[in-house]
Amino acid sequence: MDAWLDDPLTGRRVRIAEARAKRPNQFDDAQNDDGGGSGCPFCAGNESQTPASTAEALGADGRWLARVVPNRFPAYTPPDGDHEVVIESRSHRARLLDLDETELAAVVRLWAERLAYWRERCAAGGYQLLFKNEGPRAGASLEHAHSQLISRPEAPQAIRREWDHAESQLTATGGCAWCGWLERERQSGERWVAAAEGWAVVCPPAPRQPMETWILPSEHEPGLDRLATSARASAAFAAVLRRTVAAIDAETGGAAWNLIAHVAPAAGVDRAAWHCRVEILPRLNTLAGYELATGENLSTVMPEAAAARLAERF
Repeated sequence: MDAWLDDPLTGRRVRIAEARAKRPNQFDDAQNDDGGGSGCPFCAGNESQTPASTAEALGADGRWLARVVPNRFPAYTPPDGDHEVVIESRSHRARLLDLDETELAAVVRLWAERLAYWRERCAAGGYQLLFKNEGPRAGASLEHAHSQLISRPEAPQAIRREWDHAESQLTATGGCAWCGWLERERQSGERWVAAAEGWAVVCPPAPRQPMETWILPSEHEPGLDRLATSARASAAFAAVLRRTVAAIDAETGGAAWNLIAHVAPAAGVDRAAWHCRVEILPRLNTLAGYELATGENLSTVMPEAAAARLAERF
């Protein structure tokens, strides 16, 4: 059973998705000693163990490099939304940094294509979320490299607040608040990591985790659409993403991490107000009593110090 539960006392909203309880967890399986992943449903040759592909990126040999399938254990099902898995590699236990340039560019292009696909089919105010959990501490339950995409007919409360704030800033200043902030960050250099291939890499002013890093287009772009239509653009972003993840990986000693892409919706928000971004959050701090009680995050590294350390490794 899927359901939304709304707490009338706190205003808190919770999603119940009972199918998620049936997910296999390879990290908890004591008998999972198969280094080759012969039983992994995401490995090449095991395509019959997943639903049929909704999209694929093919290599020069005609074989798939990455593929998209419906999630067998979805958090959302129609009419509440849709939930897909992006299988990022033919090989087992491949981290993002294990993918070569061609493979990672193919993954990036599929991300952009599926975000555009679901946005075009979503009513005003709907929301598309792309995220990736790498490592069990980041929430991964399967070893094989993959990411996920959710499309839902309405945006979460936190996202709606962010949209409202962006639009109020547009009304007040006549410009994108994110563009203005990014230029100030570039000029000050205090939280600036790097600029490359038309993308800016910056540590946010209020990081939720040590070494949290954002990748944003240097010029105003509300979404990742360009990555779906230009092989050059998807390859360029893939290169910046790889260098960013590699810097974080080296600085954190290979910590688990989450990737989250925030893009503008199809309608209901002025696209001139919204500047897309990709967030990477290393999972170094544990969500504990303070965070659960207050809804606030405790971190241990100032963003200026994080940016300086990451810039040296970029």
